[in-house]
Amino acid sequence: MQPLADIPQRVELIDGAAVSEAPSWTFVDVLKKGASVDVIQYPTGSSGIGLRGFRPEYSGTNQHVLILIDGRPAGVTGLGTLPMVAVERVEILKGPASSLYGASAMGGVVNIITKRSSGPVGGSLQTNVGSFETGDIWASTGGGNPAKLDFDVAARVFIRDHDVRLGNGETWEHTKAKNYSGLVRLGRDLGKHWRIDLKAGAFLGRDVENPGAYSGGGIKQTSLDRDQYHGDVRLVGWLADHTVQTTIFGAYESEDTNTQTKGTSPYLSSRRKTDWQGIQIQDSWQPAHWLALIGGFDYNLVENKIISYNANGTRKAPYAPNNTQATNGVFLENIMKFIDDRLILNVGARYDDIELELNETPYSTGVTPGTESFDTINPRAGIVYRLDSAWRIHATMGSAFVSPSANQVAGRTEEVVGDQMRVAIGNPDLDPESSTTWDVGIGYDRSWIAVDLTYFHTEVKNMIGSKYVTNTPTYRETHYYNADTATQSGIEAQVDLDFSRWLRAKKGSWMFHGSATKLIERKQHSQVEGDSVIRNVADLKLNASLSWRHASWRASVSARYVKGMWDEDNSTGKIYTNGIGGAYEYPSFVIWDASIGRYFGEKHSVWLKGENLTDRFYYEKGDYYQPGFSFSASYRFNF
Repeated sequence: MQPLADIPQRVELIDGAAVSEAPSWTFVDVLKKGASVDVIQYPTGSSGIGLRGFRPEYSGTNQHVLILIDGRPAGVTGLGTLPMVAVERVEILKGPASSLYGASAMGGVVNIITKRSSGPVGGSLQTNVGSFETGDIWASTGGGNPAKLDFDVAARVFIRDHDVRLGNGETWEHTKAKNYSGLVRLGRDLGKHWRIDLKAGAFLGRDVENPGAYSGGGIKQTSLDRDQYHGDVRLVGWLADHTVQTTIFGAYESEDTNTQTKGTSPYLSSRRKTDWQGIQIQDSWQPAHWLALIGGFDYNLVENKIISYNANGTRKAPYAPNNTQATNGVFLENIMKFIDDRLILNVGARYDDIELELNETPYSTGVTPGTESFDTINPRAGIVYRLDSAWRIHATMGSAFVSPSANQVAGRTEEVVGDQMRVAIGNPDLDPESSTTWDVGIGYDRSWIAVDLTYFHTEVKNMIGSKYVTNTPTYRETHYYNADTATQSGIEAQVDLDFSRWLRAKKGSWMFHGSATKLIERKQHSQVEGDSVIRNVADLKLNASLSWRHASWRASVSARYVKGMWDEDNSTGKIYTNGIGGAYEYPSFVIWDASIGRYFGEKHSVWLKGENLTDRFYYEKGDYYQPGFSFSASYRFNF
């Protein structure tokens, strides 16, 4: 593992304390409050993250930001099923990473690192209760003899048993939720040079209610039962100057959607299942102090199945066809150090071969099964130069890609909307979307201050769009094509400041953390629509937090500011554009949170936390508002 100062890419870190102690109930809340990111967020917990101008995506297996758990694919189609238990830290790597991880790493990578305990067995029990009859219980334990067997077990139960109140004082009906999550890890050293770890986790969402769009007045509502199971086996060995690692992983995600029109009984309208499995083999070889080589092979297989139902329980054509995607990838990266380790060079590339298959889909007579394959090579280079012990310059340049979906390549889907038959036909000649990004930054790091300023520029080509071939009152046909482009550039800033010295307090007592992203350009060009602002990507994002640590007390206040977000007005009556429709800009908003905690020795602590202190009426996704002011109280017991 490279020290953070030796990594040329921009990396933001969120530690485990922010996950368990911050005033946040969901994982996406942790991300958006702890790092400079864009998010889409719905009341159901369905959510997605965007980095460096790439639009957040809350579903699907071909996204522009890659989600990992301990370095392997998380096996989730959105952030809504990611567990908050057993998290040691979260690493957010910004910029292209397809040279190491393959597809879906255009904007960057979110890597969730889970706990690996050793030594005497210990743990904690935490309970939280708060507004809207919301509460959860956390429990974790872990430890063991580091030379033999060690383990971690963690679990969480979350229940919101009352509809939330919005910032305008209105109670939003049908916003209750329940979920249960857990993670188990068991590890053992196999002699002096080998180690094996087994991990399994689950997330179960039950009766997660969705009120529908705010403008719809609750006429059409849904509820979700959302399950996600994942696990892996990892074998690590140390052979002379080689570190060899093999990981076999699998994940399964299912989602049942129950639809209800106001005044009618709910019915099961769709059932989605995603199977994700694969293997990673990696060798890290350090033949000399100044040289390290990392190479490996990955195989991923993702299968999607969807079943749709009518209100009377009979089957109908699903909203997307069944499909499978198989990926084989090989990569090699070297790390070289020169001039007394002051100059660090990273150079690497990855080759991926991808096969997309559109499978037989019952009740979808318009789906034509087929298979298409393509390959791609993505290089990356990075440099770090230390001017002295405090100053450093860093820069990277690399490419990345996102695969087209099987439906976009080989599909033919049909649906009837009113009196019009709508047909979408795949294009077997589609190429992956590709991007080229370069960035350059400067950092300063002393014991009491760390600052980094980075400029980035991204050009995206071969973006996949759709265009009308025929469009009459009774028949519409669209084809997919590679033609759209996008340009994203901006400045990222981060500062960590320990100003205890000025207050004559103990080091680390008073801390400030701030991060910001200012986009200079976020333009997308479509052959059909021309130039437009990339949707759901803010012009300016600011995060700031101030914390105070004492022997027995902890306190913090934080703020998140978002300005210049655009979206499409799909609201009932086009209420955000005065009935015109089309694109519109979100109102800017700032959200304040605060917490205070008291420690009683090493075993007991209590916390009071407040979210959205100013009771702001706002949304992260147009027409889907977030809760207003809420508070919670927590008790934690360590053993």
